[in-house]
Amino acid sequence: MTDSTRGLSLRTSSEVMQAAMRRWQQELEHPAAPKTGIDPLDRLMPGLLDKGSVTVVGARPGSGKTLVGHQFATHVARTRPDLDVLIASLEMTAEAMARRHVIVMAAERGIHLHDPHQWRDERDSPTLMAGLRDFGALPIRWHDSDSAVGTVMSVLRAGIAQSRGQGRDVGLVLIDYMQLMRSGDAVTRTDEVARASAAVAELAKEVDVAVIALAQLNRGVAGADGSLRRPVLSDLRDSGTIEQDATAVLLLHTEPMRGDSAVGGGAHNTEIIIAKARHWPVRQGHVIEMEQDGLRWVPRDGRATTPSTPTSKLLLPEAAKAAPLYAGRGKYVSPIPGVEVADGLEIDF
Repeated sequence: MTDSTRGLSLRTSSEVMQAAMRRWQQELEHPAAPKTGIDPLDRLMPGLLDKGSVTVVGARPGSGKTLVGHQFATHVARTRPDLDVLIASLEMTAEAMARRHVIVMAAERGIHLHDPHQWRDERDSPTLMAGLRDFGALPIRWHDSDSAVGTVMSVLRAGIAQSRGQGRDVGLVLIDYMQLMRSGDAVTRTDEVARASAAVAELAKEVDVAVIALAQLNRGVAGADGSLRRPVLSDLRDSGTIEQDATAVLLLHTEPMRGDSAVGGGAHNTEIIIAKARHWPVRQGHVIEMEQDGLRWVPRDGRATTPSTPTSKLLLPEAAKAAPLYAGRGKYVSPIPGVEVADGLEIDF
């Protein structure tokens, strides 16, 4: 017996059966896995975010992988406040994601921001403050600095241990995105990405947590009409091991269309392509038709699940009296349709 095999042994089918029964009992005693918030996807692939799973969401540059990944993460955080969400944001800083969160919330509620990019218009202050307060209430923790594979995995493992040490659990780990993780001793780029993919799969399995790993696809070739072909698994950039390590692979496809979106630019015809579904009877290549409505993806034949947002109270600054939200005589109009302003200076959000 070598040192590498010392302490290891084969398990009998009876032992595996008992372990499976214990896991089954645990699942019956605890709430079901969180959902993505995209109803057609949750119906087709129930349990997509089960513990131990790795879901890869791949897209070409600029096609919405960060947007969709954070939409999933925010949905889990809002609908399952008993669970923590950990995000390794290697492309954008956490502060940049906080600003995007505020803009998304304003768009969802039909609130027009006068200066959505620089936030210098005083009239936007109440909406911006309410959005930031909502962001701060989410049970999400962020890592947005070192992109070395070992560092990212260590930080995530420590975060999971911290949550469980506090009597909570982690409902989702989001990595944005896979190919940005670096391994200093890798010989080739393909080897580097393969190591990152293996580390993600090992994290999900050993720590028993659901992982969504965003991945960049090759840019592809435009057709004669300028449209892009639908992506396929072989478009996963730099490594085929990403596909092998994943429980499921979702590919995003975006085509521009006419019309105005809620936040700048035109609306888009978009698709979620189920390229791999290891545990589900879903045909490879099945397409869920979506629309990119501003900064949110919604099913084309209906709205995505709308989570109930946590209620918090936000004290507006005195400067808000000069904004259009001030209705005079000490009264304010809420920037959120259907929500009343409490005590003249507080917004229930």
